[in-house]
Amino acid sequence: MALKFRFLTGDVNWQEYGGKFISKKLNSGEWDYWMVIEVIPYDEFTSDANYKYGIMLMAVSPEACKNHWDEVCKSWGMSEDEFNELDPIGQVDIIQSYGISALLWQSEGNNLKSLLHEAREEARKSEFLFGFAMDRYQNQIGSTGWDCIAGDILAGLNRSEEDTEE
Repeated sequence: MALKFRFLTGDVNWQEYGGKFISKKLNSGEWDYWMVIEVIPYDEFTSDANYKYGIMLMAVSPEACKNHWDEVCKSWGMSEDEFNELDPIGQVDIIQSYGISALLWQSEGNNLKSLLHEAREEARKSEFLFGFAMDRYQNQIGSTGWDCIAGDILAGLNRSEEDTEE
């Protein structure tokens, strides 16, 4: 059964100006997480794009990145108490907007309906194989999805330094 997504945030005309959609609460075995699909209409950001849309599927977990809540709150001009008063979906929106998430899948194209269908299909696969999806490297320095969802995008570099010291 396909994972359902509901509107999270963005413009009322999200097809033209962008928007985000959120899944139901899921669990990794350690903590709760949500999947977020972000629609990025390239016309809104650049005239050099080869495609009309970019789509990203991300995993976000407030629990996994607790060590970075102070940074997130500062960037939004709020206290941690105010952040704690938010419902988990509000926290997910703020954390993902700040940039703490694990990228599970992305694509570009001109047919938004087709891209969204593919994103939902990838979400279904990622839910089933979450651990394997999170084990993949997210950047060229070797940080995994586990590192990124915890807000530690330099973890791969730190591991590399530890390996060279041995």
